Amino acid sequence: MIEDAGISNGLGFFNNLGYAYHTNSTRRTITKYEFDSDASRLGKGKIIVSTPDDGSVPDGLTVDAEDCIWSARWDGWALYRYNSLGGEIAKVIFEVRKVSCLTFGGDDYEDIFVTSAGGDDLPINGSLAGATFKLNLQVKWKPEFRSKIKM
Repeated sequence: MIEDAGISNGLGFFNNLGYAYHTNSTRRTITKYEFDSDASRLGKGKIIVSTPDDGSVPDGLTVDAEDCIWSARWDGWALYRYNSLGGEIAKVIFEVRKVSCLTFGGDDYEDIFVTSAGGDDLPINGSLAGATFKLNLQVKWKPEFRSKIKM
């Protein structure tokens, strides 16, 4: 469905389902695709985020109620928030190197749960590596959209 997708890690949807976002960790990019929710088909895509070649890569991704993209940064010690055009809005620093994925939950979708990896090498990856973190950043989220994308 996505040619040369590399290592696919993140997939999130714009609130009106008109766009889908995809993380290609191999290329260190996040692409915004046109999305036809009635036909469950991806359309034309445009890279909106290219991360620096600093050893870190974008990993898990989700979209909040304001259509902002949240992206975990593997080997980057952080979680990033981007607007729908790919402009960086915020960065949340962690004490773990391998920030891997995130999702939102809680009664009002106001909590963010962030996973990490690397617990097998705490001196390199941080003393809390492998932990799951719960944050409340005063941002409203939404339930994840469950999809079945067709070719």
